[in-house]
Amino acid sequence: MGLGMGIDSCRKAGFSPLSLASCRLWLPAWAGVEYAAPAELEADWDMEAAGVGSWLFGRATGSKVSAAPRSGQALRITSTVVGGAHYAYQVNLVAGKEYRVTGYARSDGTMIPQVFSSIARWTGTNSTDWQPFDVTFTPSNTFVQLLYDEAAPVGTEYCDFDNVSIKCTDANLVSAWRDQTSYGRDVVQATENNKMSWAATGGPNGRPKLSADGISEYLRGTWTQAQPETVFMVLKPSVTSKSAFETCADGATASSSRIYLPAADAIALYAGGTPIAKACDADQWHYVTAVIDGASSSISVDGGSPSTGNVGAAAANGLTLGARGSITLFCDSEFAEIIRFTGHLSSSEISDIENYIKGWSQL
Repeated sequence: MGLGMGIDSCRKAGFSPLSLASCRLWLPAWAGVEYAAPAELEADWDMEAAGVGSWLFGRATGSKVSAAPRSGQALRITSTVVGGAHYAYQVNLVAGKEYRVTGYARSDGTMIPQVFSSIARWTGTNSTDWQPFDVTFTPSNTFVQLLYDEAAPVGTEYCDFDNVSIKCTDANLVSAWRDQTSYGRDVVQATENNKMSWAATGGPNGRPKLSADGISEYLRGTWTQAQPETVFMVLKPSVTSKSAFETCADGATASSSRIYLPAADAIALYAGGTPIAKACDADQWHYVTAVIDGASSSISVDGGSPSTGNVGAAAANGLTLGARGSITLFCDSEFAEIIRFTGHLSSSEISDIENYIKGWSQL
């Protein structure tokens, strides 16, 4: 497991968000990020479990056989009917995400093994020797089939598969982003397909960043958080996130205050009332300052003049980063820092936080 750089690296001229007593959440991308390499998505991927209970089959049955001359066991897929494709699979993918599939297959001497997902991603030969495969692709469905087609059907043909590894291609998948205040308001993700990724560079001024793919990735934490609050966010909205009101940061429920990307090149604030928005160029880093307080709400970008209005009274009660609180409208964007305070900050305190952000980010 990896961990972001030390918290002391963020301090500039003795100032940090913790200098203000009202700081209730501080998530810098260079501290408190827990990440690891992608994990296996297939249960029984190495075929060493007893039985075939982890697998589903179509026009076939499954059994475990010796993988010799490889060690251990292999999965044998045997046809139950004449003709058509015979296959094994597990439902464990997200359509639109990229995956790498590796493993080995061998024929009974007649059948041709394949790795199939909408189309053939790899096709072997009728050799009875083990044949390696290594393919990377983006599926349009939720599974990969290990299969063969009958060329001269008899009804008892088979193919064997072993060590079939399926992993996300993203590196440094984030299981937790730990709050740097004493309030412990962490945002976390335990499901492999829903984890955002972390990179040591690529953020503003070459600093670390977290990335969400706009398909399935998000982090979430739940706690009590009523209005008013003041929020600062350093983010890079993607140009692809401009058509369906994707949510950068929402509360922990479906009816929460949220910062989102409307259809235009803008970023908006909403809490059940009337949204307010500011221009925000896509595919560029920005810092956003938002005051969430009913009729006294405002939002500004890069220290510019704010838009004001009555965004509504919905509370955040937590944070869902990269999606709406209902786990819909995922945001294809990158994040470098999130800071939240209770109440209104004074103009000088807002200036201090914005100067701190500009200091490390050079925005």
